[in-house]
Amino acid sequence: MKKTLIHFLIFSAIFIGCNKQEKYVTENSKLFNNKELNISSEIKTIFIVSEKGCHGCSKYLYNYILTKTSEKSSYFIVNATGMGLDITKSKDIKTKNFKIYRTSDEFFNNTQIILVNNKTIDTIIKINAPEILNQIAFIENYKK
Repeated sequence: MKKTLIHFLIFSAIFIGCNKQEKYVTENSKLFNNKELNISSEIKTIFIVSEKGCHGCSKYLYNYILTKTSEKSSYFIVNATGMGLDITKSKDIKTKNFKIYRTSDEFFNNTQIILVNNKTIDTIIKINAPEILNQIAFIENYKK
């Protein structure tokens, strides 16, 4: 069952990735034309954690990214004020790949992981409670 699910996720990611050119134009612009974020071309994964939506998902992914902030190929965006998600642990993070970015833009109000190739979005994985462990496992395997 687990292998079937992983195969499904991989197939879904590949299928979704084939439609990336038209589908992610706006999202590419919001990420890579944003001078405040300043995302480099070395970045392969972007993690966006928002305090809106599934609180458990956001908390889980937030705690996950706190252990990954030294990864040079990942960029971490936390869109939170601290009211719905305790962000006190991230206030001391001084890496250039970590940003507390407060915005009402709907794109940044979804907890998601974005796979990137040469400053172009390949796949967006919206984090959801039933699949979060499989989604994290997929990302771990993708980065290898």
